[in-house]
Amino acid sequence: MNINHDLDNSIEIFDAQTEELLECIVIPAIYKKELFVLIGWQQQEDEIFCYDLSSEQLKVLGEWTGRELISPLWDVQLSGIGK
Repeated sequence: MNINHDLDNSIEIFDAQTEELLECIVIPAIYKKELFVLIGWQQQEDEIFCYDLSSEQLKVLGEWTGRELISPLWDVQLSGIGK
């Protein structure tokens, strides 16, 4: 599996009612390979899109980032951003 190291992956937290972006949290690069497995990506290009996340994925990402990511007030997505 080739992994694109030119992208940072981030967690985007949006207000569930207004859809306003509240925060963007970059996932530490040390988790790049684990992230491919967690999200189920098959190709390098898969990481450039935005993804809705399950509660289990949010729990793992929260452990990696040291943040609570589950709230009924938020919509949380994963995205790839260029460096």
